[in-house]
Formats: sequence, structure tokens, C-alpha cells
Amino acid sequence: MQRAAWNSLIIAFWTTIISVVLGTAASIAIARSRSKWVRGCDLLFMSPLLLPALAFGFAALVYINKLGLSPSIPLLILGHVIVCVPFILRTTVAALSQLDPALLDASHSLGGSQWMTFRRVTLPLIAPGLGSGAFLAFMASFVNVPVSLFLADERNEVLPIHLWQQIDTNLDVRTAAASGLIVIFTLALMLIAERFAGFTRQMR
Repeated sequence: MQRAAWNSLIIAFWTTIISVVLGTAASIAIARSRSKWVRGCDLLFMSPLLLPALAFGFAALVYINKLGLSPSIPLLILGHVIVCVPFILRTTVAALSQLDPALLDASHSLGGSQWMTFRRVTLPLIAPGLGSGAFLAFMASFVNVPVSLFLADERNEVLPIHLWQQIDTNLDVRTAAASGLIVIFTLALMLIAERFAGFTRQMR
């Protein structure tokens, strides 16, 4: 169980990092454009939240088998990224919609480059939304069952699947204790997100 929990933490960590990078880039592109093509991409990015989770997991397994690959940790992280990027996308786009364009124009007029403007102006202002999305992405990856069920290999078990198997075969006090720790862990992360990112404000 400890090894499964460690695997879940590692997968959730890398899923969150990759999702933040991809989600932030996509959010900026969507917020700055009004073309129908970009709006179509927005719907495409959100589609993993609309599809049944088990159907997506099974389709991902069939697809990687067609490519001649087998379930592994990198592919599991990739699957988690696909279903977690929408969380980053929604909260970050909402934060960008409240960003005053005059601040960006002022930065450019004072000689700031695109990268400096993003790092010194845009990023600090959208940090609460980005942090809220990162929290949602981390928890969605950590407790994910449908994608992990199909893309995790037999040598690298993750905690949700391990607990599911324990409940199905032999429910004991360790399973209840692990579930309680997950609840406490989630509440602690929520308090941290509320303290530093204004989680409840971003969810309104």
C-alpha cells in the first residue's frame, strides 16, 4: 500500500506539472484569440470531462495497443494529463478574463519583452486561478480510477486501484485508515489552496 501511495504521488506530481505548462499555454492562446478555430480547440480540450471516464480509459488502452505499446507509468501520466488539463484550462481562462489589458500594454510600452511581461505581470495576476486548477488537477490524478485501471501496469500499482482491490476482496482496517488519510490529505491541500490561491473565490 505504501508503494502504491508513492506511485500515485509521483504520477500526480508530474501530471500536475505537465498539465500546468500545457494548460497555461492553451489558456493564453484561447484568451487572446476570438477565432472559431481556437474556440473549437477549447471544446476539444474540454472533451475529456464530457466523455464517460471508463470509455476514455478503455479507448486509450486500445489506442496504445494499436501503436504496439503496453501500459506503463509514462503512458499513465499522459492519460492523466489529458483528463487534468481541462481543470487548469477553466480556472486559468477565468483568471485571464479578469486581467486588465492595459497592464500588458503598459509593460510593452516600457520596453518589456513578451517573456518578461508574462513573468512579471501576467503570471502573478493569474497565479490564484492557476493554483486552483493545479490543486484540482493533482487531486483528480491522485484519486483517478478509470484511466489508472486501464493504463497502469502490473508492476506499478497505484493507490486507488489497490484500495479498490482490497475493498473487493478483503476489507480490513488498513483500507479504512488509508481512506481516512486521503480525506485528511485532501482537506489539508484545500486549506493550503484557500490560504495561498483563494480557492473558493476562484470556484465562484
